[in-house]
Amino acid sequence: MPNEAFSVELISTLPIVSQEVLIDVGGLLAHGTLGTTSLTTTAYFAEGFTGDSWLTFISVGNLGTDPATVTATYSLFGGDPVVRQIVVAPGARETFVAHEIATGVGPGFSFGVSISSDLPIVVQEVLIDPKPGVALAHNVMGSEALGTSFSFAGGSAETGWLTFISVTNPGSSGGSVTATYYFDSGPPVVRVEAIAANQRITFASNASNGPGSALPFAVKITATVPVVAQEVVISLDNFAAFGAIGLAN
Repeated sequence: MPNEAFSVELISTLPIVSQEVLIDVGGLLAHGTLGTTSLTTTAYFAEGFTGDSWLTFISVGNLGTDPATVTATYSLFGGDPVVRQIVVAPGARETFVAHEIATGVGPGFSFGVSISSDLPIVVQEVLIDPKPGVALAHNVMGSEALGTSFSFAGGSAETGWLTFISVTNPGSSGGSVTATYYFDSGPPVVRVEAIAANQRITFASNASNGPGSALPFAVKITATVPVVAQEVVISLDNFAAFGAIGLAN
């Protein structure tokens, strides 16, 4: 039906793979992700941003028959955590709108977010920059577990490209995070950053903790405490963006 916001469950009599694509034909926005095969009571996201006109939405689908009480804990870049809560009716969807105060943190923040629920749910994050002439969007499903090692195969610091690897520590102990950048040829480049409890940090391709060369790269993230890692790659020339949640390895 038109003009509806929703979550969706697909059930098949045979094993399948399912993928979702959303397109805004008016604003030329598009994003897509694979579906998850199970519900969860915990979901982690390393990346969220409400600065420079970016909007962040964390949508929660309750496919069950009872109301779900869902809590979002925002781990701010350089700030104290912010906690918000919503109740999602059975067979319904609700959204944490991060750029608003009621369910988020308001404009001007970088953050990771941890979602916890008293009932199994499905959780998905979407980031949108609706500026005229830009129209960037990317999304990911939440990670159900933290880890200490993550790998990303695709990143670029080439001219016209930006790559961000955000790392969020939702725990109560601080530690350190190492980014090891690998190239088509030549030795790896290693960067190390401290990460406090309930904090987010970002390795940026255009910053001092980036690869240091205008080259495409792969990157491995290792941490001394359990974290979640997420990568975003943006083309400044084509106004395209894609994101991926790290899988612990």
